[in-house]
Amino acid sequence: MARISQLFDEKRPGSLVVEELSAHCVEVFYHPSQESLALSGMNPDRKARHRVKLLKIDGLNQCITIFPIKARDGRDDFLQPKYKQIRSITLGDANLVFFPEDSEVPSDSDGAFLSPYFGPTMPMEKGQEDIESLKVVPSTQEDVMKVLEGLPPAFTKDYDHGLGLAQPYRFIVNAVEKLSDCTEIVISELATGINQEEKIFYISFDDFEMARKTLNNITNLSRKAAESVKEGEVYNFFHSTRQNLNRVKI
Repeated sequence: MARISQLFDEKRPGSLVVEELSAHCVEVFYHPSQESLALSGMNPDRKARHRVKLLKIDGLNQCITIFPIKARDGRDDFLQPKYKQIRSITLGDANLVFFPEDSEVPSDSDGAFLSPYFGPTMPMEKGQEDIESLKVVPSTQEDVMKVLEGLPPAFTKDYDHGLGLAQPYRFIVNAVEKLSDCTEIVISELATGINQEEKIFYISFDDFEMARKTLNNITNLSRKAAESVKEGEVYNFFHSTRQNLNRVKI
């Protein structure tokens, strides 16, 4: 099976720029193409002005924050926040691990929330003495694309689609926005709940997976039901047609 990075178009409408905040933390910005800006009524000669932040990758705290945007050009909401209320989604805690090159994924992990970014060190603990001297986060667009490969199945992995949750799982965000006034979702080992003061809606890894699988099951049931209806309708159509043909004298 082809890896996600192999599926990206060679000629991309937009590009990524990685800016270092520290030796273990970077921000990733999306720069739309001049063509996309022009189609969206923006000045294509001021490309840098229209860049937007897509990611913050923190190797020390082992978390990735996604800033979902609408990346479909030619529309008035191009580059605007993807959701009505939620502005960021963070994948955090020990389930997000940066592995060294040629290392093996631990046997006790299911790999659901592992980043495949190949840094030069083993997974680290806070307080490690030489942490500041270690480069444990991506520094190029290609490195970022490797990190995107490791996002959970429910997430968009192509940055030209704005990242965030894939369309079938938008109902998770919809529920959070209806249940709270939070502006950030954090998926972590912490119990599901709301931090009203910081406007953060925490979802545990287990609860997130349960919600994802529930949506998948509903989709599969709907697909099966639709297939059954289609099969019945086609059968009835041809059955009726055959009966009419039998009445025709040749």
